[in-house]
Amino acid sequence: MFPIVLIVFYSFLKIVLSVSKHPLVLVVSFDSLRHDFVNKSATPNLFTLSQLGVRTKYMKNTFPTKTLPVHFSIATGVYAEDHGVLANSVFYNNRSHKYSNALFDYNEDVVPIWTLNEKARNGRHSGSMMWPGGEFPYQGVKPTHVQTYDMSFNWTKRADTVISWFLNSTAPANFIMAYFDNLDVVGHRLGINDPSFKEQIQQCDQAAKYIHDQLVAHGLRDKVNVFLLSDHGMVSVKQEHIIDINKFADLSSFDLTGTSPVVQITAINTTQKSSLINKTYADLKSGEKRNGHFRIFLREEIPDTYHYKHNARVSDMLAVADLGYGFQDLMKAIEYYSKTEKITMTPKSELGIHGYSNDEPSMYPFFMAYGPGLKQNTTVPPFNVVDLYPIFAKLLQLSLPQGTTRYKLRGNLDLSSAFVVPSNISG
Repeated sequence: MFPIVLIVFYSFLKIVLSVSKHPLVLVVSFDSLRHDFVNKSATPNLFTLSQLGVRTKYMKNTFPTKTLPVHFSIATGVYAEDHGVLANSVFYNNRSHKYSNALFDYNEDVVPIWTLNEKARNGRHSGSMMWPGGEFPYQGVKPTHVQTYDMSFNWTKRADTVISWFLNSTAPANFIMAYFDNLDVVGHRLGINDPSFKEQIQQCDQAAKYIHDQLVAHGLRDKVNVFLLSDHGMVSVKQEHIIDINKFADLSSFDLTGTSPVVQITAINTTQKSSLINKTYADLKSGEKRNGHFRIFLREEIPDTYHYKHNARVSDMLAVADLGYGFQDLMKAIEYYSKTEKITMTPKSELGIHGYSNDEPSMYPFFMAYGPGLKQNTTVPPFNVVDLYPIFAKLLQLSLPQGTTRYKLRGNLDLSSAFVVPSNISG
């Protein structure tokens, strides 16, 4: 019996010694898990975990409510117009920029939270498990641990890898952001009313429990502060609600970038650019009135509440569909799913999309957090995703980055007191 006890003791001691001496934070995002998809019936594990720490009815995200812009706002504490990731792809300097370093390097002054943590040194190490933009260098610094996007990594492998980073013997992580996309992938293909989508909600619930159980099993439950959240919600769109804006204007001299419900419309180099934009805008404005289910904005007309237009990458015009509607790119998606993924698409088939105004409740993300540095069984009023950065920094005991002419945190710097236990508020 004595040797067994000794083995258990030394195993525990090894875990303790390998964990970072700094506060530990894990941020997990379940892409497209809308705030009202989480409840006692549909997601019992998430509901139980929500009772442990801090929770809210919903978060308000940034515009557009797309995966890359919102995830980067969570990581940087600023809006799309500040960090420059205006969509999952953008068109500027006469070429398209999809997922790449070029898409994320618009503003070198922006400091992602994983970079802030790494730059503090003294044994601090960050990890990015497929978090959008997490594998690229900022101010010459990358996270110590990085796993780029790989669909072959199922959710258990992602969770296990995250745990191994916390327990790494040479460079234990103290801050990790992890991304899970199963729900989003299925939702885009089949819409939110399909049984497969509901199964994926349950899988998110199981993943949250699995992460919690692994933290317990490895002696990390009382050491790691866990944030469980999402980037946006999702709604279904019927084929009869697809709008082809090419019917309202000649767009042959324009690049159309982005996916429904937000399309960036940029004039390709021309000697008559101004007059071309004015005429095309007038035609699309007429189409807007006739169709009644989308809005067209000139760059300067984009609502200030979007925190979007003050950026050099902004297109000449922006088309935004009404909730439940989308644009012609959805027809290409239908063709792709039919041919490539062998999904039977009928006129009654639905597709799931997001990207609408961040004032739309169906776009609101969910949020909960628990751990040794967070208050217990506490409900807070809804807040913005850009408010998270200062909370992360407080828990990590990091000083907030200095503002510059191009960079200033947009969140509520005082909100952390509602989340973090007083003894942990420092830095």
